[in-house]
Amino acid sequence: MFTRFLGTWTIDQLIEGVGSADRSAALKALLTWVDLGVLKEDQEGVFRLLEVAEEATTGPSHHTRAGNYSCFS
Repeated sequence: MFTRFLGTWTIDQLIEGVGSADRSAALKALLTWVDLGVLKEDQEGVFRLLEVAEEATTGPSHHTRAGNYSCFS
């Protein structure tokens, strides 16, 4: 899917990498992976794949942020 390892990806780069996707659906999916400890959001909208999963977060802390991106969809 990605021809080179960037270390971090913006949400736009990830959407482009998988093809056309609804921005809000993509963000919801990404934040699910963040909650599971597989991805880390280094700064708002910038994600990094973790080599070793971190402990999963508890509660809906990331999912409540998804509304912040709705203005971009």
